[in-house]
Amino acid sequence: MPDPSDPSTQINAPLIRTLEQADVILLAGEALSHCVANTVRDIAKNFGDPRYVKKMVLLTDASSPVGDPPGTTMFTDFANDFVRDMKALGMQTATTTDFLAA
Repeated sequence: MPDPSDPSTQINAPLIRTLEQADVILLAGEALSHCVANTVRDIAKNFGDPRYVKKMVLLTDASSPVGDPPGTTMFTDFANDFVRDMKALGMQTATTTDFLAA
């Protein structure tokens, strides 16, 4: 959460510029419904050229959402919405095995 009085909570522009220079950006981690989703959305939103999203590859077998509350699919739905939205922008998906075999 950005705090205007704390520069360390702002978007890390030097990191964004570094990612823009990468050939491929591998994405993985917990939680696909929260931390990973919000971080990747922020990165994509702050790229100087929206086409850089095509460099992103979500490793689907190395990522998962937070466990759903009993009787719901809330966090799974959040994760699925994130993946759908980012794929629409050009993000790729792959398993770790498929990525390494390519």
